[in-house]
Amino acid sequence: MASKKEFGEGPMYTLFNYIMWIFASNMYFMLCNILLVIYLLSFGKDISSTYVLLYLALLPMGPALAAIYATVGKIIREKDISITSYFFKSYKSNFKQAFILGFIECTAILVSIVDIKYFSAMKYGNYFTPFFIALIVLIFIIGLYAFPLLSRFYLKTTDIIKFSFVYSIKKIHITFFILTSIVCAGFILYTIPNIAIFFIFGGICYVIMFYEIKILNELESKSTKTESEEEL
Repeated sequence: MASKKEFGEGPMYTLFNYIMWIFASNMYFMLCNILLVIYLLSFGKDISSTYVLLYLALLPMGPALAAIYATVGKIIREKDISITSYFFKSYKSNFKQAFILGFIECTAILVSIVDIKYFSAMKYGNYFTPFFIALIVLIFIIGLYAFPLLSRFYLKTTDIIKFSFVYSIKKIHITFFILTSIVCAGFILYTIPNIAIFFIFGGICYVIMFYEIKILNELESKSTKTESEEEL
C-alpha cells in the first residue's frame, strides 16, 4: 500500500509555490523599479516629450533584471528557493555590472531615438529611420540574453555583450520564441492590466530563462571543460 504523501508534497502544493514565487519576484522587481512605476503612473503612455525622464526612470532596471533572472533561474534549476533573501542577495551582488550594462543599453536606445527624431526633420532623413529602428530592436534583443548571462556567470561586460549578440543569432529560433512570448505578455497586460500587473514581469522573465536555460548550461559545460583542460 502506497504511503501517504507528507504535507508540502503534491502537484497543487507545487503549483501554489510557483505562483507565489512568481508573484513575489514580480513585486520585488517593481519595488526596485519604483521610479519607473511613478513615471508610468504620472505620464502613462504619453512619452513623446518625456524621453529623458523615461531614460532616468529606466536606469535602475538593470540590477532588478539581473536579480529577477537569477531568482527564476534558481527556481528552474532547483525547484526551490528562499525567494526574498535570494532576490536581494542577487540584486546586491550584481548591482554594479548590471547597472553599467543597463546604462549602456538605455543610452544606446535613447541616442537611436534622438537620431530618428533628428533625421526625420531632414529632407531625406526618413531613409535612415529603418536603420535606427533595427538598431533599437537589436539592442533590445541583446539585452534579453545579456541579463540572464550576467545573472549566472562572472564575465566581463564586453564578453556578455559579445556572447549575447552571437547567441541571439545562433539560436534564432529561441529569439523568435522569446519575442513572441513578450508580445503575448504585452497583449495580456493590455487586456487584463489589473490582474496581469501582479505576475507579468516575473512570469515573462521565467519564460525567457526557461527558453535560455540550455544555452546557459551549454556555456557552463564549456567553461568547466576549459578549466579542467587548463588544470591538466
